[in-house]
Amino acid sequence: MVSVTLDGVTKRFGDVVALNKVSFTAEHGNLVVLLGPSGCGKTTTLRIIAGFINPDSGDVLFDGVSVLDKPPKDRNIGFVFQTIALFPHMTAFENIAFGLETRNWEKQRIKTRVLELAKLFHIDTLLDRYPRELSVGQQQRVAIARALAPNPNVLLLDEPLSALDVNLRDELKLEIKKVQEKLKTTMIYVTHDLTEAFSIGNKIVILKDGEVQQIGSPLEIYYSPKNRFVVDFLQVTNMFTGEIKEFSDKYAVIDVNGSTFRILLRKPMQIGKKITFIVRPEDLILNPSHANQLFDNIFEMVVENVDFKGPFMEVLGRFEDMRIRILTTSKNYLPKLKSGMKINVGFSSSTVSILQNS
Repeated sequence: MVSVTLDGVTKRFGDVVALNKVSFTAEHGNLVVLLGPSGCGKTTTLRIIAGFINPDSGDVLFDGVSVLDKPPKDRNIGFVFQTIALFPHMTAFENIAFGLETRNWEKQRIKTRVLELAKLFHIDTLLDRYPRELSVGQQQRVAIARALAPNPNVLLLDEPLSALDVNLRDELKLEIKKVQEKLKTTMIYVTHDLTEAFSIGNKIVILKDGEVQQIGSPLEIYYSPKNRFVVDFLQVTNMFTGEIKEFSDKYAVIDVNGSTFRILLRKPMQIGKKITFIVRPEDLILNPSHANQLFDNIFEMVVENVDFKGPFMEVLGRFEDMRIRILTTSKNYLPKLKSGMKINVGFSSSTVSILQNS
């Protein structure tokens, strides 16, 4: 395994800037997720790492050594494509073994390696079947095993689960994570799915229009989003923008369109400064009691939609010109909440985060 570093990588296709000075590192044995909307440059980044295309500027380094002069076959990478590209005339065994045969591995060694990976992915009883005889999930397991068979230094995965249904996706992403932790292969994994990224990655790189917006662990990104794009893309927070009116004893009073909120600040800020703070959907409480000191901020919102999601419900509403999103397990509220209803919402000053670029 190796560490992979992109250093100021830029790539243009005609007048379109696909990547603009992209820099990040996938450390030894880590699973790094490239996350972002369609067209943000995720697949282009993978293809540059693999050597399928060259950047216009910047560098790609494996263990600190540039690989720009090396063709794909000399970079020792595995690549799992979004479309499952198995050879239809070969059995599962033959598909997994293909890359090993082209490298002239000895037959017994090939058999041992194929069986090892087949057991890891729970397909050891399916090795004599052809792709047409396998489910989509089984086909993808074969494709990933084939990419891992030659012991690549880096495994690149381009939305490998997008063709699967929800249950298969959850099952296979767990298997990928377990295999990565066992083999310690450096993996770079592309997805646009938030849940997938948060559950599988050690590090997440968020891209927008070919530029890195934030790099961090899932916890760091969720609890300390760097800018408004990250907040909007994650769809996990409620943003309030206002002006600091008072500051004392680490608490600030913020005026948001005439309504005041009390929030905890880690450092003093100037009176009159504009600030954006974030309250996560699970930290907003419906109909809090004014007598309960835990909820020292209470405001009124208009309910727009109530969505029952089994173990919890999602409530969407409006406060001033802001969209409010609440997640709650309070099933007793479900039959009572209606579109257009006004309802009090509360949150504790201790649950607030300040937008990093405020």
